[in-house]
Parts: sequence; C-alpha cells; structure tokens
Amino acid sequence: MAATPFAHTCVGSKISSYMTNSLPTCGAVGGMGPIAAIGFLQLVVDLTSNADTDQDHVKIVLEQDGTIPSRNPAIEAVVNVRRRNLDSSHPDAIAAKVLQDEIGLHLAANVKSLADRGVDYVVLLCNTVHFFAPYVHDVLQSYPNVQFLSIIELAADKVMNHYKANPGIGPCAILGQGGCLKSGLYQNALGARGIDFYTLPETEDEMQVSPGARAKRAYLRGHIFACISLFART
Repeated sequence: MAATPFAHTCVGSKISSYMTNSLPTCGAVGGMGPIAAIGFLQLVVDLTSNADTDQDHVKIVLEQDGTIPSRNPAIEAVVNVRRRNLDSSHPDAIAAKVLQDEIGLHLAANVKSLADRGVDYVVLLCNTVHFFAPYVHDVLQSYPNVQFLSIIELAADKVMNHYKANPGIGPCAILGQGGCLKSGLYQNALGARGIDFYTLPETEDEMQVSPGARAKRAYLRGHIFACISLFART
C-alpha cells in the first residue's frame, strides 16, 4: 500500500524539521506504488517553509524501484504461519520464509544503495512494506550514522499527540489495504501507545481498497468513501 498523504506529511514534517546550516540528505525507497514518491517529494518541498532559495531545500536521493515483489502474498503467508504456530521446518513456513526474504533482501539492497551514497535518513514510501523493516534495521547496523524514519511510528506518534491534545475523543479507525491490515503494523503501533482503534469487520474485507495501485484513482476513491461510510455506521 502506497503511503497516504497523512503518513507522508508525518515523515515529511520530520525531515523538514532537521533543517540546519548543514542540510541533511534524505534517502527514499519508492515504487510501491510509483506515484507515492511524487506526493512525498511535493510534501517535503511544501513543508520546508523556511527555504528561501533552491540551496535551502533538503537533498533527496530517490531509489524508485517498481520491481519489488508484491508485499501482500508474502505477508499473508507469514501471518498464516504465525497463526498456525508452525515449526520453521514445515513446508508452509519454508515457503513463507522464501517470499519474505525475496522482498526483505530486495528492500535491504535498496537501503544499502542509499546508505552507500551518504544519506542521513532513510524512509520507505509505502505503509505495507514496513512489515519487512527488520531487514532495513539489519543492513543499517553497518551504517550507524544513517537513521531509519518509520512512517508507521511517526504517524502513530502524530495520532497520540492529537489524542493528548483532545482528551475524550473516540477510537481511531484504521483504513488500509488488505496486506497492511493483516500485518498489524498500525494496530501494534497504536496499541503500544494505549490508543483504542478498530478496523472494518472481516465480512467487509473486500471493501478495504484491495484493488490498490491497479485501480483508477476515481474507482479507489469510491472504495475509500464507502469504507468511511461503513466506519461511520460502526
């Protein structure tokens, strides 16, 4: 699932806040879906409000890689193995590990490429791919000066700050693609911060913007409005 404007704003704000006399270099992994990088670049520029000249803007190195395999089948396989509590030697566990490694190692190679080019920060321009963030952390152990900025954690922090500023508001609704929801990324992040949340019931799973990047924007927008309507009635 490509990162949403809200998630982009959270990480973009973080990056623009690092503005100093020695400007940072941000490394971004895009291509999941391809248009996500466009929105991210625009937001970083918009949020760098104290820039007066071209030279005042954050340097961004983009690794736009649309060849990263689909995340959803791998996540579903891994989650299924965990749910069944299978031993690592089980054929289904082995198959899931192959799918997981295919994406994780591919992602790690992208991050290493950015780190080798001297970036200060790395961001992944996709919510769902954060399921494979352990591979990013592994490769960055060799680059102690490169910081990984998690869209999931930054967005959850933003929500937590909103709840602190507005006590008594209701639970947070999580709307996302099937793989992102099945991964539990936002559920875990919000739960760790003590924030109540809910998602659509399993019976409404087909409404969870599953067509993703393959759908026309208008079609996808219709699904999102339908989901919001279902949330409002829950």
